[in-house]
Amino acid sequence: MAIYWDFNNVIGEAIVEKNKQQFNITVYEGTNCLAVLLYHFVDEEDNQEKYNIYSFFLDLTHLKAQLGLIKKFKGSNLLYESFGFKKFKLLMANKSAVKIANQLIKAGIEVELVKLLKKEENPHD
Repeated sequence: MAIYWDFNNVIGEAIVEKNKQQFNITVYEGTNCLAVLLYHFVDEEDNQEKYNIYSFFLDLTHLKAQLGLIKKFKGSNLLYESFGFKKFKLLMANKSAVKIANQLIKAGIEVELVKLLKKEENPHD
């Protein structure tokens, strides 16, 4: 399944820690899924802005499975154990962001709900 999103529809960011280094992942509302998480970077070889799809949430059931909140999926390789997410900052005015925040909180992940994201938090503005 292909996933789609609009680069203008940023609903938050996540802070990730890997190898004692922190970086930001931008959270976009999906067009045909709940959300898409992208890591933006500048390629050192060609100095071009690029991105990697870090993860996506197909729907609430998929998100709950990744968080280990659904019993039949317990014991599987959970997204948040391997990806090092430390905190999410999500827009409280966006319904998808609030749904995501509720599940993250249930899983014990720190969440900050904000009214607005700063302009620099959307890498495509």
